[in-house]
Amino acid sequence: MNDFERVGRNLVRTFYDPPPTNDSNDPIWLLGERYDPKPPPPPPPLNSTPSDTPSTTRFTETPQNERGEDESWITTSVDETDRKEAPNGQDPAQYGGWPSSFLDDFESRIWMTYRSGFAAIQKSQDPKATATMSFRVRMQNLASPGFTSDTGFGCMIRSGQCILANALQMLRLGRGWRWQDHTTDPTHCSILSLFADDARAPFSIHRFVDHGAAVCGKYPGEWFGPSAAARCIQDLANRHREAGLKVYVSGDGADVYEDRLKQIAVDDDGNWQPTLILVGTRLGIDKITPVYWEALKAALQMKQSIGIAGGRPSASHYFVGTQGNTCFYLDPHSTRPLLPYHSPPSPTAKNDSKPDSPLAASTASETAITDSQTTIVPSPSEASYTPADIATCHTRRIRRLQIREMDPSMLLAFLVTSKEDYEKWKEGVQSVQGKCVVHVQDREPAPRGQEREGAVDEVESCDEDGLQ
Repeated sequence: MNDFERVGRNLVRTFYDPPPTNDSNDPIWLLGERYDPKPPPPPPPLNSTPSDTPSTTRFTETPQNERGEDESWITTSVDETDRKEAPNGQDPAQYGGWPSSFLDDFESRIWMTYRSGFAAIQKSQDPKATATMSFRVRMQNLASPGFTSDTGFGCMIRSGQCILANALQMLRLGRGWRWQDHTTDPTHCSILSLFADDARAPFSIHRFVDHGAAVCGKYPGEWFGPSAAARCIQDLANRHREAGLKVYVSGDGADVYEDRLKQIAVDDDGNWQPTLILVGTRLGIDKITPVYWEALKAALQMKQSIGIAGGRPSASHYFVGTQGNTCFYLDPHSTRPLLPYHSPPSPTAKNDSKPDSPLAASTASETAITDSQTTIVPSPSEASYTPADIATCHTRRIRRLQIREMDPSMLLAFLVTSKEDYEKWKEGVQSVQGKCVVHVQDREPAPRGQEREGAVDEVESCDEDGLQ
């Protein structure tokens, strides 16, 4: 697809964005949980009459061969009516026939999107920086000395935030936690506060951009790739040890080396610490090679799965599930107002706080940033996240994409919490159908030109005649 076709298609998608319907009998998978695609209909009310029972669904099913990426269109509308976000409910017919249990699970995943109105991220003074920005980003920020929105360049960062946020949510609240039952859960609010759009938040857009510039050679306003996102996740998590999460990054390939992984995951007492495994890989040239399809789907079906950051060229999504040869994702390409930052309450305030107040896990050193460009002192009214704030981090709107339309460069994420969990994950990635997308090796090979440890002991001595 050339640039003109892509621009034209995106213009159409801005005004026409139909929700997908559940027209397949294949099982639905979401981060290791399996759902029946056709659950039995709920029993009618005791006092209902035949006229009260709906006879048809509200959506017209489209033949599978006429579908494709059209149902996964990207929109950047801020208007909720344009996004067609449906309210919570139990009737699957309201949501294209998707099972309500699957929708509840999907909606409970933390959704990070473009944000606007935050304290400015300063532009680089390097003359080369402008050339790394897209035309859209340059035009949006011509008259501004900094970026007050990440629209146009932050989608991979937001996908990376989704991976990290959902790993922390699963670690602290468990896989069975549902947002619909705990909309103001203080632990959930504390996780969101770590990703607030403020430089004091340890995993904010500001921290990602600053670290990307310092370590990954990414100018502010430049689009991140999977490897840069993984490096930032690892380093920022190492800085904020209160998160209680170790991070292993495979590097430039899909090889996971056990010896190096255990150096990160196992503490001095020999206990396995919760570890996020990030595997950056490329599974083709322009499209994903079909031999990898089954292994890629299996990655989202594993209990240890935290999802995949990938999508289309320069347009990242956060993939969380699969059905047949399609993948479900959360789309960061929707600009919303900034997520405010709430500092951890003082000991006195903590005792007097309400149950709904967020308990942001942040160190004193991280809350003491005094840069006039970034510091925003919370007002007394900002005692906790409002339901509206929290709702911007969740969506019930299903989006899906055919595997054949996905970009081959991606970042796979897995959370292992114990040695037994690791062994199950290792077995799972090695026993997939088709070609493996993750390779587990016993040890990391020595750099080229460096002698392997113990190699000298393996040399057999010979006499002058070549005899031992």
